[in-house]
Amino acid sequence: MHFFSMQHSHLRLLIPLIVCLWQNSLFAQTVTFQKAVGGPGNDIAYDILETADGYLLAGESEDTASSRSVAVLIRTDKQGAVLWQKKYDQFDSGGFYRVATANDGGFIAWGALRNYNVNHTDAVLVKLDDAGNLVWHKIIGETGFSEFASGQIIPMQDGYILSGEKTKPGYFQSFVTRVNNDGETIWSQFTPS
Repeated sequence: MHFFSMQHSHLRLLIPLIVCLWQNSLFAQTVTFQKAVGGPGNDIAYDILETADGYLLAGESEDTASSRSVAVLIRTDKQGAVLWQKKYDQFDSGGFYRVATANDGGFIAWGALRNYNVNHTDAVLVKLDDAGNLVWHKIIGETGFSEFASGQIIPMQDGYILSGEKTKPGYFQSFVTRVNNDGETIWSQFTPS
């Protein structure tokens, strides 16, 4: 009887050990590369898109001279070498929070722009070519409100679905907007405030 108890207690230790070893091999990941990109200020990547030949990072970079954030996209190859880095400083301040492949080539970026003159933020949808050059941009905003591109961008066959939030003091609504391939609004839906 004592011999069976000893074997049984060893078996109880062996089973969790096998499970732990199996889990470690199942969930183990190998780091392919690790790179730091950016400038002297604070740089934040909010989203990453895998492309056929590498990656596209979307985020914001702090302009140390003005202490304002600038929307930025960084394209890399599969090993993380920077192919191009574009800052979109034609906007007052802001960042890109989501990026997707555009239906007609290039990329679509979904972000927010802050206008310091009127203390107001608008969501912005930006179409870029493969080299990151601005093709067009559409402001999604309403006077008296701040809109934030805090949600998703979902490519559809003939456009995109965007989500975010609309706020002003004492007021908050989530929104979903459907736009065509040119960024023109087809419809918008809001949650009750």
